[in-house]
Amino acid sequence: MGSFDRFRQPEIPAWAGEIFEDGLSWRDTAPRLRVQLHSDQRLEAATFSLARNIADDLWLAVVLDQDTAILSITETMYLAWQQPADVVFERAIANLRAAVPAVLEHDPELPPPLVLSSNDSDYSSAAMYLDLPRIVGSTSHGALVMFPTRFTTAILPIDGQLSVEPVNTMLSGGQGLFIEGEGPLTPNLYWWRAGTLQHIPVITSKHIAAVVWPRELQMLMQTN
Repeated sequence: MGSFDRFRQPEIPAWAGEIFEDGLSWRDTAPRLRVQLHSDQRLEAATFSLARNIADDLWLAVVLDQDTAILSITETMYLAWQQPADVVFERAIANLRAAVPAVLEHDPELPPPLVLSSNDSDYSSAAMYLDLPRIVGSTSHGALVMFPTRFTTAILPIDGQLSVEPVNTMLSGGQGLFIEGEGPLTPNLYWWRAGTLQHIPVITSKHIAAVVWPRELQMLMQTN
């Protein structure tokens, strides 16, 4: 699974949280806003967050970007902006789209049609999530997606059938990277279709993983 490379999370100094004072003006902070993908565990540890739940164990959260650190949004800061949450999200998403392109890698070592996006940006997985409508297109069956770390996204387009080899490669590589890689996000397998992410349960026992396929996808697996 050499294609599921690990990328190191930038070191955040202990004093990073003191760089900005709560309550900076909207004009000062708006250009620095971004969105990141966060897990349930990360949000549960926060005293305040500006986030939208997009799937089981997956949230799109607004953060404040600084060259040496990524800072959480505080409640005092958000209230001082006097901006609706929708406006904050729209600005953060627009900033991320402009700063971090969603780039896929067609690795010849991966069984097609499995593709990856993997780089050293803390926003890589969020950029890929936002670009899924373009990447997957309007196919009726969508794609399988994994976000094992903030730096890596695996996408398996579903074009008429699901082959065992790319599915197994995706699962083993994604779950292994979540366990051993830097910046772990979620080991979950998702089904992207019609603009939404649906969690597909995966039951693991020792070295065996059993996917609890939705009926529609189960029928596609049976055609192999």
